[in-house]
Amino acid sequence: MHHAIRTLALVAATGLVAGHASAQIACPGGTTRITGAALQALINGNTVCAASSSNADTWQEFHQGAGSGTLIDWKQGPGHATDPTSNVGTWVAGNDTNALLTHSYGTSAYSWMVCRQGTSSNFALVSTSGAATITGVTVKAGQGACATLPTATSVFDTRPTTIKKVLVPAPATRAP
Repeated sequence: MHHAIRTLALVAATGLVAGHASAQIACPGGTTRITGAALQALINGNTVCAASSSNADTWQEFHQGAGSGTLIDWKQGPGHATDPTSNVGTWVAGNDTNALLTHSYGTSAYSWMVCRQGTSSNFALVSTSGAATITGVTVKAGQGACATLPTATSVFDTRPTTIKKVLVPAPATRAP
């Protein structure tokens, strides 16, 4: 089965200082917020693997650098003829108790609280605007394709049309 690989986009933070969460936003029950040095250690030089149930959206984005840097969409890999790995933006992970993971794609910036689900290696991403929580997110060490993309358990599709662009066309038998 082919998955439509799409650019990771996050729901925009509105009225917040970049990199800090509003007091009313919280991690879901059964999760623990990851902040500061722990957030940076989790994200630095690693690939975030996530999926959205509302539109079969999946993504694999490499966070190059330490604390901040280039955001690289793995897509189908660096040698793929029509959908190679490419730089899609920048990222920053705050280094304090209110730290967020923020991605910037051109003029749009999107922020998440990162929450560990129990003692597992799964995480929840909580939009700082309260519009979405995506669960079952995993982090792959280093850059590369995610071995298994998480099962989508969220309702999420409020991103700008330019970010929702399908990078790999779905098979002809699938409905648009």
